[in-house]
Amino acid sequence: MRTEIKAKAYLPNYISIDSVIKGQSLPQIAEVDNGSYFEKEGYPLIGDVTVIIEFHSKDKIVQSQLDSLNTQLAAVRALNQCRENVILDKISKLQAIEFTPD
Repeated sequence: MRTEIKAKAYLPNYISIDSVIKGQSLPQIAEVDNGSYFEKEGYPLIGDVTVIIEFHSKDKIVQSQLDSLNTQLAAVRALNQCRENVILDKISKLQAIEFTPD
């Protein structure tokens, strides 16, 4: 299955028109109705674009979504493990302090 989306191409300051013409760089691409952001930022409009999406099989898409979610989950777990370690370190330091009442 495939779909086509009409869009507009804008040239950012850090890319030369020659590199786009030669296929070495991609311009900024925006849907026809959403190009105003690039226009407000001063990017010159360089042309119209037709984006063609060739969809993978449903099984491959679902597997990719699962892989992405598992990657996100691993990152969240790692971050939370770091947070937990900081808290546990603070707890152990407080427990190591000898308390002497006045």
